[in-house]
Amino acid sequence: MLKNTRFDVVLRWIHLVAIAIGVGGVGFAVLVLFPSMGTVTDETMRGALAGAVFGRFGPIAWTVMGTILITGILLVVNRWPLRLRDRYTKVLIAKLIVVHVWAGTNALVLLGILGPGALNFSFFMGIVVILFGASLAVVGVRPGVPTSTGVERS
Repeated sequence: MLKNTRFDVVLRWIHLVAIAIGVGGVGFAVLVLFPSMGTVTDETMRGALAGAVFGRFGPIAWTVMGTILITGILLVVNRWPLRLRDRYTKVLIAKLIVVHVWAGTNALVLLGILGPGALNFSFFMGIVVILFGASLAVVGVRPGVPTSTGVERS
């Protein structure tokens, strides 16, 4: 349908940027923000900082998750029909399971159901999502079929 078009390239770029912002934001919180907040001894200041950061990143996180969902659906539709015996489809299904766990964890943190400690797990799952995405790029190219660069894979 849309394969090898400029629209497809732009769609993939938006999808990847949204994933980078989402996983990067969680990574920043886990690796930099939370350890730094531990050095703030004043409880009021620590709470104010956490509130300001989550108040700012919350809307970004919801936007990122929506963008990933919409662009992901469009990318799958672009690849239709999927064949259950293809390695691509098997890796895609595994990635979708991990994406749902990742997004669900983030949503539960944003809704206040899970504490910020759950972001450690979310960060790990985000890295796994990226690895599955890289795997899709490798298994998605079929031998003898031109890639978006016009080069055939052998």
